[in-house]
Amino acid sequence: MNGKFAYEESGFKPENAGRSFTFKLRNEEQGATYFVAGNPFMSYLDIKTFLTENKRSVQAIRIIDSENVFGEEEGLVRISLSENGNLSFDVAGEQSNTIAPLQAFYVEASGDNASDNVDITYTSDMFVQPSASTATRSSRSASVPAAGEMKISAVSGNSVSSCSLLRSAGASDAYNAKEDIVSLIDEDFMPKVKVYTVADKRALDIQKMSNATRVGLGFMVKDASQQTEFTLDYGSNWKGWTLVDKQTGKRYLLDGTSLTVNAGAMKSNDGRFYLVKE
Repeated sequence: MNGKFAYEESGFKPENAGRSFTFKLRNEEQGATYFVAGNPFMSYLDIKTFLTENKRSVQAIRIIDSENVFGEEEGLVRISLSENGNLSFDVAGEQSNTIAPLQAFYVEASGDNASDNVDITYTSDMFVQPSASTATRSSRSASVPAAGEMKISAVSGNSVSSCSLLRSAGASDAYNAKEDIVSLIDEDFMPKVKVYTVADKRALDIQKMSNATRVGLGFMVKDASQQTEFTLDYGSNWKGWTLVDKQTGKRYLLDGTSLTVNAGAMKSNDGRFYLVKE
């Protein structure tokens, strides 16, 4: 996705901000939970300081990690503050504690701040030198998917992408901008194969659902086709669902906690694979 940060359209200049400035993020949907933000500076942004400063309005951030910076698995990474004030990641392995210069990320607004806008504040204390970005790392054990969660990861060579499905009693089965996150595609950093789910003809990185019995999967592929393998890691509420490959006619019953499929030479599509509850 090519473009500018929103502050550029208003004529705002970061160098004139002083020690801090507050910026209003907007979403066209009233009651929205997710907003697109970014690090507008040529310095690294300390995530812990950012979340601490914005804890009244922001409960977490989500970063598309296409270079395996934030853990053992690439894809969409959720980062929040734990009860003791330390960073908490939803992936295993070593994680970076910073956001790179000009890197985009999602802001997940706290429940009390769901609206069509949310204010975030940047302060000079958040910005650190590149050496600090690699000096502080944390480790944690691999997270086990909750009952209604599914993470879908597509691998092609050394390139990985992922998306998530969340089953929740109060969620909408149709696309809902308050609950779902549309896929961010950066043409300069796109993985060989980008996996996403489909709702109302939209490509999603995160999709919430309640009573739906069918979910389409989509794949955006570089250079016509790529050898691809993808894995579904899922909680107990997904047992009994089936993954269907329309091209080969194969059906894979979800009866454990993980399923890996070798899709062979994958081409861009949003109809070859789908999940169904029969």
